[in-house]
Amino acid sequence: MLSRRFSLSQFTKKLPRPSVIIITGRRGSGKDVTAVCLAQEIQVETGKPVYSSYDPGRFKLPRDWRLRSNNVYESESVQLVSDAHLEYFYAEWHTDLASALVKLVSVSRHKDIDFVY
Repeated sequence: MLSRRFSLSQFTKKLPRPSVIIITGRRGSGKDVTAVCLAQEIQVETGKPVYSSYDPGRFKLPRDWRLRSNNVYESESVQLVSDAHLEYFYAEWHTDLASALVKLVSVSRHKDIDFVY
């Protein structure tokens, strides 16, 4: 886990459930590591399984995390998705980014999914 000035567990406890979390920043600023840490904290807090677009076998991710199948979102789960997938969503849905995010929030609410990008 990363050392932070703030506690990730305190942060995740204050998040509404379910949540859509989008992490932005410069290249090399630690976005992916932060996303993995957040997904871990949410899993610990909620007990939800984590599905990742990153292959847990190829990357050093927790062994109980599962590889996400395309376009399959398991209810009551945490979805760790790379930023490239955001572009894929709005291209696939033939819409702009803002409309795609509105759709993701709707999916999150109806299926009780926490998304971390």
